[in-house]
Amino acid sequence: MPKSPKTNMNQGSKNKIKPPESMDEAEKLGISMAYNLVLQRLQDGTATSQETTHFLKLATQQAKNENELARARIEKEKAQAEAIKKSDHDNDLYERALNAFRGYSGQDVYDDQDVY
Repeated sequence: MPKSPKTNMNQGSKNKIKPPESMDEAEKLGISMAYNLVLQRLQDGTATSQETTHFLKLATQQAKNENELARARIEKEKAQAEAIKKSDHDNDLYERALNAFRGYSGQDVYDDQDVY
């Protein structure tokens, strides 16, 4: 069997990429390709210190963002709980005011404690 001619190994392994239709798509494509290249270098152990530092900073910033988000959620839940308590208190005050007006107008006053 005759040997087949040698071809460039990179030709078969590269995926054909659709040309970008806008500058925005071109920018996103470039960023994606650069990102993938650096990830491959990190896996191969050939990444530069700048490339490694970049991803370490991203990880640190992501952790800060996650902590900040968690704190914000906790504060939101506390505020919601306080709003519920205030609403209950406001309802009680409203009911007392209505009972007072009923008493002033000669109507029967309803008290929750009178109901058995």
